[in-house]
Amino acid sequence: MPDRHQDPAYQRDAANLQARWHPQFQDRVNTLHFIGQDLDAARWLADLDSCLCTPLEIGRWRRGSTFPDPWPRDETA
Repeated sequence: MPDRHQDPAYQRDAANLQARWHPQFQDRVNTLHFIGQDLDAARWLADLDSCLCTPLEIGRWRRGSTFPDPWPRDETA
C-alpha cells in the first residue's frame, strides 16, 4: 500500500513491525507480562516453550490437520 494510504501509527512503527514479521506466521504476536517476586524465569520460559508446536506439528497443520482440544467444553454444564 502506498505510504500516503497507510495509517500514521503504522508508518511510525513500520521498522519494528517489519523486524518481527515471521515468514510463515506473519504478524502473529502474543505478549505475556508476569508480575511477581522471585519468579523462576528459566522454569517459566521452559514451560512456555513446551507449549509451542513442534516442526512435525507445524507440518501437519500446514497440510490441513487439526488437533484434539485438550480442554473440551461441556456445553450442557
